[in-house]
Amino acid sequence: MLFITLSGQKYSAVWLTTDNGLPQNSIKDMVKDRYGYLWISTERGIIRYDGNSFTGFDPPGLNNLHFKNFSGSREKDSIVVGNDNYRDAVLIRRRNARRMLRHVKKRDNYRDGNFYRYYEKSNLGETTPAGFYRMSVRTGTYWFSRNRIIYDKPGQASVEIALAFDPSHMQNVFAIGESVFIRNPLQKEILMICEGRVLHLKNPLLDDPDAFMYWEQINGQVFMIRKDGIYTVSYINDKIRARKLVAYKDFGNYQFYSMYYDAEYRTLYLGSLTKGMLVLRLLDFHVVKNNVISEPPGFTTLLPYTGSSVVCPEGMILDSSRVLRRIRFSGERSRTSIQYDVNGKIICFRGGLLEVYRRSFGKPVSRKICPFDIENILRNGNTCFLSVVQNNQCFLMEFTDSIHSKVRRRIPVPYRVECIRPYDRHSYIAGFADGLYLISIRDGSLKKIPNSPGIKNLCRTRDGNLWAMSFADGFYLVRNQKLIRMPEDRSHNLATPHDLLEDRTGSVWIPTNNGLYRVRRRELLEYAAHPGKEVQYYRYSTKDGLSTNEFNGGGQPGALVLANGQFAFPSMDGVVFFRPERMPAPLPSAGSLFVERVKSSGSVRQFKDTLLLKRDFHRAELYIDVPFYGAKENLVLEAQIDGMAEQKWLPVEDNRMFVLERLPSGFHTVNVRVWIGGRRYTYKKLPFYIQPYFFETAWFRILTGIAGSTVLVMMARRLYSRFSRQNKIIRTVQDRLEKTEMMLEKEAGYQENLFQAITHDIATPIKHLSNLSQMMLETENPNLQRKYFDSVYKSTEELYNLTMSLREYREAFNSEIFTSEPYFLREAIDRKIRLFADMADYRSTRITNHTDPALMLSVKESIISIVLHNLLDNAVKNTAGGTIAFAAYREDDEVTITLTDTGKGMPEEQLDYYNGLYVSGDEQEMVFRHFGLGLHLVIRLIKKINGHIEFKKQTQGTLVIIKIIDICSIEF
Repeated sequence: MLFITLSGQKYSAVWLTTDNGLPQNSIKDMVKDRYGYLWISTERGIIRYDGNSFTGFDPPGLNNLHFKNFSGSREKDSIVVGNDNYRDAVLIRRRNARRMLRHVKKRDNYRDGNFYRYYEKSNLGETTPAGFYRMSVRTGTYWFSRNRIIYDKPGQASVEIALAFDPSHMQNVFAIGESVFIRNPLQKEILMICEGRVLHLKNPLLDDPDAFMYWEQINGQVFMIRKDGIYTVSYINDKIRARKLVAYKDFGNYQFYSMYYDAEYRTLYLGSLTKGMLVLRLLDFHVVKNNVISEPPGFTTLLPYTGSSVVCPEGMILDSSRVLRRIRFSGERSRTSIQYDVNGKIICFRGGLLEVYRRSFGKPVSRKICPFDIENILRNGNTCFLSVVQNNQCFLMEFTDSIHSKVRRRIPVPYRVECIRPYDRHSYIAGFADGLYLISIRDGSLKKIPNSPGIKNLCRTRDGNLWAMSFADGFYLVRNQKLIRMPEDRSHNLATPHDLLEDRTGSVWIPTNNGLYRVRRRELLEYAAHPGKEVQYYRYSTKDGLSTNEFNGGGQPGALVLANGQFAFPSMDGVVFFRPERMPAPLPSAGSLFVERVKSSGSVRQFKDTLLLKRDFHRAELYIDVPFYGAKENLVLEAQIDGMAEQKWLPVEDNRMFVLERLPSGFHTVNVRVWIGGRRYTYKKLPFYIQPYFFETAWFRILTGIAGSTVLVMMARRLYSRFSRQNKIIRTVQDRLEKTEMMLEKEAGYQENLFQAITHDIATPIKHLSNLSQMMLETENPNLQRKYFDSVYKSTEELYNLTMSLREYREAFNSEIFTSEPYFLREAIDRKIRLFADMADYRSTRITNHTDPALMLSVKESIISIVLHNLLDNAVKNTAGGTIAFAAYREDDEVTITLTDTGKGMPEEQLDYYNGLYVSGDEQEMVFRHFGLGLHLVIRLIKKINGHIEFKKQTQGTLVIIKIIDICSIEF
């Protein structure tokens, strides 16, 4: 879809063509039904448009798809459209289109031997053929012929009206309500006929002979096109009025044939005979840009100049229409701050130079060179502040009334002061890059509000509440010296708010780095009182007339409420002016949610009330139909399925489809809702039934149960005597088999655990030897070769020692836990350190052992050896350029072993998995999956000896804690 914002015009233009889903680009007519859908008549069928996609309707039995004009009644949900010569007609009712089986009576008619064409729509830019015409309104019928008009009202005599009228000018005839109007440009008047009475009206715009009219009775809309301007025509308070909607350049070059204006969405649809449908969205934002190419286009701070204009640090004075003029400030100055002093003069600064200007001209009336660098000018009422830097120390300087008066106090502060507001009788509140602070009015002391992020702006609403705008962490309500974080929007654009302004209706407007947001202040306060309450934001973007989605902030002052009621926001591409009360926020209307189409097995079908699905369906896509013509991000459409494990609302994708898949047979319910404003939703319940397989039905289960029971009874009677005789033999054999099975399962598990442990523990040393061999082949440096060869020798020797001790692995998995010969734990750890020392050295990692040399263990050394081996293996693999440290100590019968490394550390998911795996009491859950074999073996062995293991994440690296109850109490 092509999106264009034309320079100097207050609208956006989008062409919808065959590339967007239209069957072809010849648009004959358009009408909106009572449900909110826009129906389009084309040369290849009837199309329904919901603001997101086109749906084609091809009722069976039609041989001609060349459709013409719509007629009928939208209010009565009865819209009719015929094809060529009305050979067939289609009825649009209840959001569907079907062929009318009965003969459709043509509305052309004969009177006094003359053939009268039915007139209900004028053609854009075309003259009507000469002849006779008939036109109906609710109160009666008008018959048009040369110089005569006859009015028939049921039950009354005909009224003949003698007028100088030529039916070839029927394009100047239109109806508004029950009145008929005839535009007569030659006589500079408009004739109004109401139930046969003629009135003469005047309107200079409608008198233009070069203007032409477009009227369509079913839509009840009248347009005038004059010099590329498009006007709506209405009759209000006994006056004919023409209001300009928009001007579209070269209007006559596009072969427009039909028009429809949607007042709710402020959108004009123009149907072309060759180019498709043009969507003109009228805009209410006014963006005024910097007209000096050499200067940056963006604005950061604004100061009110008059009731309808602003001035910026660059000296430009702007209102909502243009740059009015410039104040010639001398030199380059800060673009982030501009203020008035107490006398109404403009204060600017650059470096350590303060300058004061009169509002009327650009020469400074005073200059003051300061012994410090100025970073910001701030003002609260008659109190002025300067945020300054002197000798690398930041200060806040407070003045009693003017910056030329004596400094009241000089307060050391940690950073530049971004903003400052009165908080209570005893303190100010100020925003800094590192947080929000209270500043004592009495002594200037600072108190930081806990857990506050960097704050760039503070805004107060009419109810007295204070709101803090952070740099990149959302916005907050400041209450009782605490911050309450407000929820973000679904796209997280409110993480970077700049300002907050409240309008007269209680809505607040928040500019961000990606769009302008609107929300009711009451909803934010309710969320602050009850966190978890839903808050919905409405977003405005370039689709609504902004020249960029990126607003600016951080300046003082920033966004403004002008005396004329307009808001002014600085942005990266100009200053945005608008009147908040005129900004539309269209949302779906109550009852505008429909679920009546499904796509399954490659075809789309409609259904009523309850959806039936076959059991073998793999995927069904429910079409969630909502006629909504605003921005997609403001359509909050959600769905859930009753009875599912998670009863939460799931967002429906932009294609407005909800997928059903992998559901059991039986009855289910899909709940759908769409946001219609505030905390209000409109809901739709859709029951659906998934047909079961024949073997899932109740009757099948009943018959199967009866048949099975009968067979079992017969078999039981026949075999009872035989089973009784052999019962003792069977029990004996069964007992033996059970014992044998248990022994085999135990032996199989033992063999499997032994094989896995051995293969895992020798993998790392062999891999290290392989890497050393590869490096020896790749270098020709004799010294390096000797070094690598020496490492190979040492590693091979340690690997040999490991393989010689493999019998320990066999002992580790038998049923015994303790040994009769206690051993020194430090020596067991040292043996493992020697095995991995060379590998750690190549990763620049140091391994230390802080275990008490006198600490002895009676838990089998083969078990402890495998545990230490795998823990050290993981630590060496994940630590580079760091340290690995063992420690162990005894408290009574409990021995604690710790391993600490400074490596990359376990991810949270892995920590949760291994700690959860230890806690789990089901041995069947301990499957070697997810993250490898080694730690699974460690956890299995720790559980075997009734020990405890815990994995903890540190600032850098991982801490493993093992606790063992040991019966050995021998210490030297």
